[in-house]
Amino acid sequence: MTNYVYRAGARVAGIDAQTAGEALRSIWEQDGNVTTNAVVDAARPVKAPLHPVFEWDDAVGAEKYRQWQARVLIRSVEIEYPDREPQTYLVSVQNGESYYQDARVAAQHVDERALVVVGFKRRILDLQRGLENFERVVRDQGDTATRRKVTRAMKSLDVAATAIGGI
Repeated sequence: MTNYVYRAGARVAGIDAQTAGEALRSIWEQDGNVTTNAVVDAARPVKAPLHPVFEWDDAVGAEKYRQWQARVLIRSVEIEYPDREPQTYLVSVQNGESYYQDARVAAQHVDERALVVVGFKRRILDLQRGLENFERVVRDQGDTATRRKVTRAMKSLDVAATAIGGI
């Protein structure tokens, strides 16, 4: 039997990782891959193992989707300058509650600047973990070409982590 766990920092409510992993594996075995549509469809029945993970109240779910769309919009807007590359307009600040701040304002305030950097460190750490996990998989499969590429990417992320202050 395969044991499933949630990735460090993952926030999944409603079911344990073993139940989630087994349900996802069932979808994969049936379809040969896993899509978000297949996961949602498998979770629709009230007694389905994945059902508790999802918001089934359409009004609440629609609002959460609009919030996700807002995050995509916020992250997509840059400021254009005539004499240099466009720059990020808003950056994510996470301090108990999450909000977005004008990047120029955040850069001027020590506390917000530090919180923005911590957010980047978290993203680098997530990428490092993902690459390390994938590197183990391709190593086990004997795929040396992909393993070399992943190893190079991991080294680059190590440089980035060191440059931003370590993790």
